[in-house]
Amino acid sequence: MDLKKEFEQLNDNEYFKAKEGKTELVIIGEPIDESFIGDDEKLIPQAEFDIQIKGKNYKWTVTKGKTLKSLWGQLLLVSKANDYKFNGQKITLLTMGEGKKARYTVLEAADLMSMTTEEKINC
Repeated sequence: MDLKKEFEQLNDNEYFKAKEGKTELVIIGEPIDESFIGDDEKLIPQAEFDIQIKGKNYKWTVTKGKTLKSLWGQLLLVSKANDYKFNGQKITLLTMGEGKKARYTVLEAADLMSMTTEEKINC
C-alpha cells in the first residue's frame, strides 16, 4: 500500500461545511448513497454530492430528511424540476445557525414551493 498516495487522495476530497450566510454552488453529477452511525448507534442515510463553489471542488454530504422542508426534501424538489436530475443544478443555500442547530433554505426550492398547483403540475 502506498500511504503517501492514500494521504494525497484524502487531501483531494475536501468536504464542504456550510457556514452561516449565503453560498452559491453547482452540483456536479448525481449523488451517491452514504450513511453514518448516529449518537444512538442507528444508521443514518445520507447523499454525497460532488459540488463546485467559486471554481473549487468539494464533497458535500446531506442527511436524507423525511419532509419536503428538510434540506434533502428541498434538493429533491429542485431535482424534480430538472427531470429528477441534479447534475448542473445551481443551488443558492442560505444557512442560519451553526452545527446541529443549523437550518437551511434552498432558494430555488422556496421559489418552487410558492408556485400554484397548476404550475407545479406543469413543472
